[in-house]
Amino acid sequence: MINPIFLILSAIFILGISLFNLNNEKINYDIKKKEFQKFNTTALKYSKFTINYSDKKTIVKSLDQIISLSKISTSDIFQHKNSVKVKLNNLTTKQINKFINKLLNKRFNILKLEVTTNKITLEIGII
Repeated sequence: MINPIFLILSAIFILGISLFNLNNEKINYDIKKKEFQKFNTTALKYSKFTINYSDKKTIVKSLDQIISLSKISTSDIFQHKNSVKVKLNNLTTKQINKFINKLLNKRFNILKLEVTTNKITLEIGII
C-alpha cells in the first residue's frame, strides 16, 4: 500500500516543478515578444526606406518638380542603373539657394552633391 504522505509530497513536488517551468516559459515569452517588436520596427523602417528610394520614376518626377519650382530652365537628367544624375548649369545664386532648399526638404538618397557659383551636379542613389 502507498503511503498517503508520499502521494501528497509527490503531488506538491510535481506542482512546484510545473510552476517553475511555467514561470520560465513566461519569461521566455516576454523576451521573444520584445525581440519580435524590435524586428517589426526594423522591418517598418526598412519598408519606408525602400518606398522612398526604390522608384526611379518617382525620383525623376520629384526632381523635375523641384527644378521647375526653382525656375531653372536648363537641366540635364541622366538615369543610370543604380542612380540618377542631374546637371544644372548657368544658375544664379537665388536659383541655387532655392533648388538646394527644396532638394534637402525632400527625402532623397544623395550620393554626391557638388555646388559651385553657377553650377550644380547631383547624384541620387536608387536601391
